Amino acid sequence: MGQVSPAQGMDISAVALDKLVARLQASDIEEIIIATNFTAEGDATAYVLAELFKNLPYKVSRLARGIPLGGEMEYVDAGTLAQAVYDRRNIQS
Repeated sequence: MGQVSPAQGMDISAVALDKLVARLQASDIEEIIIATNFTAEGDATAYVLAELFKNLPYKVSRLARGIPLGGEMEYVDAGTLAQAVYDRRNIQS
């Protein structure tokens, strides 16, 4: 439904916000999960959407990224490993 890409001159108007707002109004939604590509454009789009949604009465989250389930550590690139370390969560209670 579109993306934000400053390099290509695409701002938030390139995203189909009207369709998204219609879906939000037509259903009983509690959470918005932002699922964009993990590219510069996807990150920019996710940031802009999160800013737009921050004052709405919904929980707003984004899909996690990192090492794939069943992935072999020796084949993981440095960027993916760095993101997995950055997004890590504490497993101790």
